[in-house]
Amino acid sequence: MNKSKRHHYIPKFFINGFTGEDGKLSVLDKTKGTIDKIRKSPKQIFFEWNRNSFNINGYETDFLENVYQFGETKFADIYKKLTEKFEPIEITTYDILHLTLFISEIHWRIPIRDKIFNENIKNYDFENAPFKIIDKKTGKKTPFSQLKELTEEPAFIESLKHIQSIQDYIKNSKNIKVENWLIYYRPKEAPQLKILCDNPIITRNESENVLESELIFNLSKSKTVYHTKGNRLKEIPPMNNISIDILLYLQAEKFVCCSDESYLNSIIEISKLYNTPEKVLYLKNEIFEVFE
Repeated sequence: MNKSKRHHYIPKFFINGFTGEDGKLSVLDKTKGTIDKIRKSPKQIFFEWNRNSFNINGYETDFLENVYQFGETKFADIYKKLTEKFEPIEITTYDILHLTLFISEIHWRIPIRDKIFNENIKNYDFENAPFKIIDKKTGKKTPFSQLKELTEEPAFIESLKHIQSIQDYIKNSKNIKVENWLIYYRPKEAPQLKILCDNPIITRNESENVLESELIFNLSKSKTVYHTKGNRLKEIPPMNNISIDILLYLQAEKFVCCSDESYLNSIIEISKLYNTPEKVLYLKNEIFEVFE
């Protein structure tokens, strides 16, 4: 059986929710400062070759990619329900549970988290971890103090990221309130323009668990998720949508895309006005003023 090689850290079905009528997107590489002349399909962006492939004791495996794809399949139908209509829909606790697990997975799955997680693993509380390592010969739990090499193994580190996303989700799910997760939609006749980048979740505050923060997350080119944490969501002015896209551009690590190249160019130009950390913070505070 052939193993996969093109591993998306943002799923293709999700990227498809931002494409134009041609099923493609205009893509900016921030490191180059230019928009690619050729529009790209979801298959061609937000991936790394063999990102979730590992060599374990001489055995090549892409088990983690299969784990992610299993989760994507589970969420895909919920995603369709949440995004296909240009009108309010009834959202259930079941829908929100799937949505929050997806957000948590995206948070830990994207490349910008790699360096952060590699640093955090040094202080990870393995003795109280939600799993244990069993010695096959003795059947006894092996203390992590004896497994230093394991904590430096790429396959283990990447798997631990996925475990962390599930831990965050489980902790949040115990107290979930559907009314705190709102989905704003643009009417069908309004311009369907939203930015998608490789760091797509905007949080009001830094938190160990992304689901515990007020957050904003573009779900598609017509829908945006707001986690209000019990605050009321005021009427959202049109400029707020543009400000969200500007902030997404600014916090992107490398890739930014949009269905419309001219809109993407406009976001790039406006973003030049926010060229200091202080201005970026001002912009973020302004975006979250719709919460009260």
